[in-house]
Amino acid sequence: MPSLEDLKVRARAGDAEALRELRASGFFDQPAALVSYPVSDAQRRLWVLDQMNPDSAAYNIPGAWTLRGHVETPALSMAPVWCDSTSAI
Repeated sequence: MPSLEDLKVRARAGDAEALRELRASGFFDQPAALVSYPVSDAQRRLWVLDQMNPDSAAYNIPGAWTLRGHVETPALSMAPVWCDSTSAI
């Protein structure tokens, strides 16, 4: 069985099976942190959608880009990390 850290990394990368394993393990049933912040109406709607159909990715917006010219591979490989770090803001 994969470690909790492996499952979290895979789930963050979009692996639905890892997310199901985390749910089955009770990972999301842990008590909330002492500090909480109000959620927006949009966040609440997404939460409700996920509660109604937990395996759905219907609210995700897929996209693709075609890159031309020189690509800085190290900078491009850091883009998902940067996007993930700014999504909590």
